[in-house]
Amino acid sequence: MSVVLKEAIRQAGCADIKLVAGKNGLTNAVEWVHMVDTTEIADFLSGGEIAFTTGIGVGEKMSLLALVDRVYKNHASAMVVNIGPYVAEIPQEVIDFGNAHDFPVFEVPWSVHMADMMRMICFTITQSQQRAMQLSAAFRYAIFTPKQEELYVSALMQKGYFAEWNYVVVMMDICDRLENEKEEIFYAPILKDRLERFAQKAARVMEQEKHDVVVFTENDRILMVFSDMKEEKAAEFAEIVKEQIVPLLKNTESIFVGVGSTAAGFRRLSKSYQIARKIVDLSKMENEEDTTRTYASMGVNRLLFNIENTDCFEEYYQDTIRPLDEYDALNNSNLVEVLDCYMKHNGSVQDTAEELFVHRNTVNYKIKKIEALLNVDITKFSVRNELALGLLVAKLRKFSK
Repeated sequence: MSVVLKEAIRQAGCADIKLVAGKNGLTNAVEWVHMVDTTEIADFLSGGEIAFTTGIGVGEKMSLLALVDRVYKNHASAMVVNIGPYVAEIPQEVIDFGNAHDFPVFEVPWSVHMADMMRMICFTITQSQQRAMQLSAAFRYAIFTPKQEELYVSALMQKGYFAEWNYVVVMMDICDRLENEKEEIFYAPILKDRLERFAQKAARVMEQEKHDVVVFTENDRILMVFSDMKEEKAAEFAEIVKEQIVPLLKNTESIFVGVGSTAAGFRRLSKSYQIARKIVDLSKMENEEDTTRTYASMGVNRLLFNIENTDCFEEYYQDTIRPLDEYDALNNSNLVEVLDCYMKHNGSVQDTAEELFVHRNTVNYKIKKIEALLNVDITKFSVRNELALGLLVAKLRKFSK
């Protein structure tokens, strides 16, 4: 868990520190601090640090601008320069660089003990990390063991979260996109370390948006818990985070974002989580990559999401789509795919043929086969409704078990 730069500097307790450039970067997230006196040392930065320098390495072989530039390129959050025997003043070219790149550059007099500043900033970050861990644990209990209120109610209220607030769970699933020998797409979890970095990125984005969001990973997915907020606003923030993450994805990676329903109080967070999970699972089944989908946008799926007795899914599937699935498995066919496409195009044979890259006669033949297997007349409005619902149930039953 990081802290916002301006808060980290405030907590450092130094009245003599002065911002000389890059004021637009004061909302940068700070992960840690590092002493950096040469460009070689700058290459050891991980990103998100405040880089401190005495300027001892500045001279004929390395200008202060070169050092600041290298620190910036290694994704540091800011630079603090000790004004004294090695750097008499910060050159205008460094100030111009900081302003041009929104990279904060501070100066402190030689009389200031930078070690004390660094220690206070580290203390602030550590406190922030501890708070984040405690909140993550409390919200995990609220989501996964809601009946054990003693594990989370008091902890959340002590941290300033009110029981009567609205809460929303947003799930982000970042996956590797793979294909089997039949060119069927499926998704696999990315490496845990990479997922954690994306979670940290999401947290930093929300810190820059100046909203308190608890972000953590669970079961190879990123969870974001929004407080004192409803679904619509949470979806806006989720979209902002997604737009920041998408450019960082590899060509083989995709992101699926599900925004759960608004929970009236943290005791109902589990429901919001379940909805977000079902949205993400359905998006993956439908290959809706790099999208943010909300509960409000799910149409008839909202009714199906809220069915507690999922045994009815199995019964409805048996009566509608199962014969087609069995036929496809035995004959290496694609009747379910054809039916799904046919329904999506409101019964247009031409549009179905174009999407599937087949002749109209092929579509007509397979529709007749579907009618024969199910003993239905697909031209009837009621039959189409039943089959459309059957297709939805066939997808939902896979993750309702």
